[in-house]
Amino acid sequence: MSQKGDSRENFFEAETLDYSTTSDNVKKNEALICNNCKLHEIQLSVFREYIGDPLAFIFLFYNKLSGGNIESYFSNRLKEIVLDVDGIMTHISFVDMISEMDIGVKYVKNSLKLTSKDVCIIGIGGDGSLSTLVNLFLEEIPESEERLVFAVLPFGTGNDWARNFGWSSYGNIKFMKDDFVPLVDLARGIFTSKVINFDLWMIEVELINKEDSCFLRVNPFTQELQRMETCRDDNEIEELKSSIINKNVGVNNKLLKLKKRCLNYFSFGEESRVGITFDTYRKKNVLINRALYGLAGSVFSVNLKNKQQNIPLSHSTQGVYLIDKNQNIFQHDNFSCALCPNGIKHTMSSLNIKENTDEEDINICPTLSNSVSLVFLNIETFGGGIHLWKNSKNLGHSISSDSSKTNINLGEMVGTISSLLTSPITLQVEQNETNITNLGVNSTNGTLTENEKGIEEQFRVLSSKKTDKKEYSSEREVIREKILNIIPSSCDKKMEIMSFSGLIDISSIFLPYMSTARRVGQFSPFETGNKEEQNLVILFNENQVNNSESSNLIEMYFQIDGEYYLAKEPKQCTLKYDRTIRILNCILPYSPFVLK
Repeated sequence: MSQKGDSRENFFEAETLDYSTTSDNVKKNEALICNNCKLHEIQLSVFREYIGDPLAFIFLFYNKLSGGNIESYFSNRLKEIVLDVDGIMTHISFVDMISEMDIGVKYVKNSLKLTSKDVCIIGIGGDGSLSTLVNLFLEEIPESEERLVFAVLPFGTGNDWARNFGWSSYGNIKFMKDDFVPLVDLARGIFTSKVINFDLWMIEVELINKEDSCFLRVNPFTQELQRMETCRDDNEIEELKSSIINKNVGVNNKLLKLKKRCLNYFSFGEESRVGITFDTYRKKNVLINRALYGLAGSVFSVNLKNKQQNIPLSHSTQGVYLIDKNQNIFQHDNFSCALCPNGIKHTMSSLNIKENTDEEDINICPTLSNSVSLVFLNIETFGGGIHLWKNSKNLGHSISSDSSKTNINLGEMVGTISSLLTSPITLQVEQNETNITNLGVNSTNGTLTENEKGIEEQFRVLSSKKTDKKEYSSEREVIREKILNIIPSSCDKKMEIMSFSGLIDISSIFLPYMSTARRVGQFSPFETGNKEEQNLVILFNENQVNNSESSNLIEMYFQIDGEYYLAKEPKQCTLKYDRTIRILNCILPYSPFVLK
């Protein structure tokens, strides 16, 4: 070890230690106080001699509840260490996410004052640990978010984020072994990583204000549904806080709007319901996880008790209409279809609606036919290491089918599709903070008004525009190639959309290049041709849907970054682009067998 002269005295001072009489063993465990950081009760080893320039700060936030026994990888006595990593004086701090988060935030704030360079926030746990850290620091230090760089080491069970950005080889690294050589390797991996942008999305799920409406969160350890408690709406937040302080009310007020930031992926429907079981029992071995997930999907597929839950997603277009032929409900306007080629306009006169009709598709715009779940991807890996988009070569029903009835251009979904969810639903685009207009639903007994006469004639006129099948086939092939050639990116302000037509599709995604899931397209609020940002809005209808034999409530399972929820009586769900953060894309894999 080389001495750095007087520079070490500028950073640390011993607590009345006499080096002439102190043994080497005592020196290795001496209690020091950092004059720069003002960090007390820090245990430092002889690496205090490595102090020099330049200065770097790395904070390792470890989650003891993730994966295996992470706590055993750390020492309660060692909270910070200083290493010379290729000439860089590196402060590495260890923070327990369960008991020391407040202290960790203070340490990060101090480090930002000491250096003008980036500060690294490294989570040690699963994807949820990274989500917790990102949300925490964006709320606590919003003014310095451009100077924070995030990453996570895969000590959890899913670890999709770590796999996606090259950190999978750093899983279960023994930090304190071999004179802290693994820590030096980790720091070197951080310093050689590429700093890239990463998109964050905001998910807002809102409920109808009914007696039975509520949000239930699935406990990841017990699978029990736990009711979420908060205020009724945004206007009551401050009032509720004051009431709780004054002990006028409890915290059992009903939550009607759930707002969460999404980093990796968001899904709703049957995939989320199956994923609850899988998430509870999955292991660290990827192959075992694939078998468990496939088994979970297969069990739900053949379980007669869950047969009523396998409800296809409804379909509609941008502010056009919704039809539920089982209830003879319809609504309409004259906006052009967001999904059909050439901007076709759908009105009630373009539909052949008859009471008790035997036709399979009375709606000429069968978007996402027979889908039971949708997945929105912000990263390439899903479900514990599956490249869902890459492995799925099938396209949405309307693109792959040769039927003239399914002529919907799902390739034009970019920026224009606005809602897809469990029947019944309505599509609508929300621009910035504009209030969502709830399209009225007119219920009749099958009798059409005068404005809806001449249906058959106008339907034939509309169909005649598609007589040139060769031209249409060529157009569809272009769309197909466009979607197949999409290369996902986590910094393009787009989310890839996948659909499952049944539970068997969910089981098949773990078979390489044999997935029967379908690519739908991409959503981006910035590629609509409009100057204003558009959001993806999932608008629910208040009509009741029989999801089971014993209940007539609208119930929807959904998951955000591996956290599972059940929404009873959902009203709408909005997907918004939130912001961009900076992350580390690892280039140098870790190997404990490389000779030093």
